[in-house]
Amino acid sequence: LFESPIDAGTDCLLTRIQNAIFDLQPLPSLSSAGAESRQPVAAGDRSLQFHICHSRQREVEVLHDRLLDLFEQHPELQPRDVIVMAPDIDGYAAHVEAVFGNVGREDARYIPYTLADRPERACHPMAAALASLLRLPDLRFTVSDLLGLLEVAALRQRFAINETELPVLQRWMAQSGIRWGLHAEQRESLGLPTGLHENTWQFGLRRLLLGYASGAGEPWINVEPFAGVAGLEGALAGKLLQAVNALESLWQSLRVARSVDDWVQVLLVMLGTFFLPQDDTDELLLRRFENAIREWQQACVEGGIDGGSDGTILPLVVVREALQVALDSEGLSQRFLAGCVNFCTLMPMRSIPFRVVCLLGMNDGDYPRNRVPLDFDLMNGRYRPGDRSRREDDRYLFLEALLSARQFFYISYIGRSIRDDSERPPSVLIAQLRDYVNAAFCLADGKNASENEKLENKQDAKSDLVAH
Repeated sequence: LFESPIDAGTDCLLTRIQNAIFDLQPLPSLSSAGAESRQPVAAGDRSLQFHICHSRQREVEVLHDRLLDLFEQHPELQPRDVIVMAPDIDGYAAHVEAVFGNVGREDARYIPYTLADRPERACHPMAAALASLLRLPDLRFTVSDLLGLLEVAALRQRFAINETELPVLQRWMAQSGIRWGLHAEQRESLGLPTGLHENTWQFGLRRLLLGYASGAGEPWINVEPFAGVAGLEGALAGKLLQAVNALESLWQSLRVARSVDDWVQVLLVMLGTFFLPQDDTDELLLRRFENAIREWQQACVEGGIDGGSDGTILPLVVVREALQVALDSEGLSQRFLAGCVNFCTLMPMRSIPFRVVCLLGMNDGDYPRNRVPLDFDLMNGRYRPGDRSRREDDRYLFLEALLSARQFFYISYIGRSIRDDSERPPSVLIAQLRDYVNAAFCLADGKNASENEKLENKQDAKSDLVAH
């Protein structure tokens, strides 16, 4: 029924390892393995690669260089034949954009790529703005917080603020003394003493409006006017005041624990107050969020916590977590297998056979992944045979990735400290794989098979030190 995965023309280290797993060959002992009992490996065999780097940025840079080399050495290899997986691709997304996205399409070094398995709020600006609004009671209301919200076109257009007016607003905020905090009450909610109203939004907006009304005049009720607003710019100051007042109103609403029906009303009013869709994507996202609110309300009713006669009320943290999970789960697997180099999270059913399988972030402590159990998890610490083990699942996923590689299996991890160049151990799975390779295979001169990889590691380390 089954045939060996090794073909006559592909007798490389990777296929030998896969064949040993296929035939259930026993693991050789590293202490007793001699050159005569180990299988020889060609000195130029690069089917299994280990790369030691100093940072995530350097990992992605080395990966880009190695892929360019593979495409040059194997012209038949296409970007769609490559998959790159990491324990959490969201931690590598910015580095991938910086390295792969920094090369123009007209450049010969350009490699088409796509990022999958990212939360919706990491891909869509409006989703990020929704997440920020739901965290409003925990924010410090810094200048960057408000400017980040105004960068979203749907929110900016709701208050009729043009993108060209953002530099003017930023200059006003800096010169009027606005730093952070809505007002003294909001700062007090963060555990600070009462009466600290200096450099808040209330403090700065009073200066802006007084300066527009009186110019560079004398202080009025201990308020020094800011004379930088004049003429038609007063309309822009009014738009800024309207946006800050809307945020303050939402901040007051989100601080109070409410019933399910009251939360639904508050959230729907929030959508209408802060967002004006600019395209079909914005419209679809708002509809999805509104549907998530309705589904959460229905689930609460079915669960008996609808806030009816029993008077059940819920804090914001419960509502926020439920809605963010619903929003992220719907857009989790976007743009996978799009004909480019696929960057994704290491998860089940992702290791479809690819010619090149690359793993990033195989660090000690990062993989197998450690998951903090929930406080209400009654099974925590009471493991019984047959219960699911997340760490065992990750071990299986690594084995699945190893078996899915048809031609090259690439492993990268942070093996050196970027501060003092001290050595860092890899994942225990990587260490076990290297021990197995050294025990079962050797070079033609009797040295360990990993000697092929040590020289490359030293070269990568040197380039890391130059880069950093």
